[in-house]
Amino acid sequence: MDYKRWTHEILKSFVNFEESQVKKLLFQVKINEVPPNQALRIEVEKILTNDFQVTDGDSELWVNFLSEHLDAKSRKHQIFRHMNQAYQAFVKIYKEDDEGYKYYPLIKDYSSRLLKEGTKASNIKEVINSYRILLSACQCHKPLPYSQVLGLIFAINISCKACFRLNNLQQLTSLLRIINNENSKFPKLNKYPMAQQVEFKFYEGKFYLYENNLDMAYESLVYAFEKSYKDSLRNKKVILKYLIPLRILHGKYPTRELLDKYELQEYIRVIDAIKNGQVKDMEKILEINQVKYIRNGVLLVMDLIKLLCYRNFFRRVYKIVKRNILTFEVIKRALIVAGVQDVDDCRVFAIFNGLICYKWMRGQVNMMTKTVVFREQNTFPSVN
Repeated sequence: MDYKRWTHEILKSFVNFEESQVKKLLFQVKINEVPPNQALRIEVEKILTNDFQVTDGDSELWVNFLSEHLDAKSRKHQIFRHMNQAYQAFVKIYKEDDEGYKYYPLIKDYSSRLLKEGTKASNIKEVINSYRILLSACQCHKPLPYSQVLGLIFAINISCKACFRLNNLQQLTSLLRIINNENSKFPKLNKYPMAQQVEFKFYEGKFYLYENNLDMAYESLVYAFEKSYKDSLRNKKVILKYLIPLRILHGKYPTRELLDKYELQEYIRVIDAIKNGQVKDMEKILEINQVKYIRNGVLLVMDLIKLLCYRNFFRRVYKIVKRNILTFEVIKRALIVAGVQDVDDCRVFAIFNGLICYKWMRGQVNMMTKTVVFREQNTFPSVN
């Protein structure tokens, strides 16, 4: 399509706000013979002022948006730069137009495409900067649904997604605080669509995992999983990758049926190792999957699961020897028999100190006497 015709068509679609037609023109129609940027801006401005009587104040934003978007669609180089500038101009239109909230579906689509293009251009940092502009545009106090605040949770969610992709978690605290602050004047999370609530809770749970706040992570991920649409198998599987290790720490093991349903059979060996106290198998699992656990932010949780495996191993040892006091030497021999290598006194102390701290074992460990004293009653409390 000729760029002049395209400009007329899309402005007419914006005036009448035919959403499907605007989307088609923005993202599907090919544009031919676009002139250089300065000449393009002059032509677009002529169309705006002569054919659509757009005032000077509004004209500049629309010229920036349409000309940069045309450049992004027609140039082979610097596509992301032009697209990013077009996006920022469109977000300002969304913010300043009294009925800009109507453009929210287009903002969603454009935001997702910008992240995709920014990822290809290895420029997610600039994408995050543009999302800050969107967040600002959404933070208005007019009531829903006729308000730009309609896009607030979407803006937070896609900003979180970009931050995780860049592995930049410093901004997440301020993003989550926008909604979680008790004194916030913005609508509460439950005022937004359930799908957005679920996505928000998922990112919140991931963030708490990275912050080692396991209780809050568990609470957020349980919410995300339970409220997720029942047929969203892919989304539920992603949530479970983080939630299952946390549930195991609460003594709740997933069923084989659930693992098969979501193709998470990798946890079958983990669960078998924990239940049977097979510490050698557990250490091997951690060694093989260490990179993946680091990438997913669950390495700390998996280390705690290994400690839980040690708990079950020593519970078996305790039942066999039937003594309330064990020396480090006896414990080290038991570990060596179980296939654990490089066991020294410091490691024994660290294991039992951890078990006692997490209240998975009742007793005392003494580095001076190199002994572990087990309580006679309820020595290994239930894990919950």
